[in-house]
Amino acid sequence: MRLSHILVGEFLLTDHAAPAVFLYNLVLTVQALGWIVVADTALRNRLTIDERSTATVRQSGRNGYAAVALYGCLAGAALWWPLAVAIVTTMSWLFWLMLGIRMKRI
Repeated sequence: MRLSHILVGEFLLTDHAAPAVFLYNLVLTVQALGWIVVADTALRNRLTIDERSTATVRQSGRNGYAAVALYGCLAGAALWWPLAVAIVTTMSWLFWLMLGIRMKRI
């Protein structure tokens, strides 16, 4: 388990929730930045096998920018409303899961 998971689980319902939820969303922001780099590298070096996979990787890169914006904003908001942000973050996992399933079917 990642340290950020442990922090959120340990401190979510305490007075110390804000730093834990902030850190968790900050980690998600960095992961999204990593995904942007991976998608950009794959497109720049033509590592996809056909036009369909190229379009999927391109869309994944765009989703990475949306994730950076979302989790960056949530990280900031976590300092004031940690429980609400934790709930929105959890709901975002469902969104990304459904989006991933939909992209796989296309």
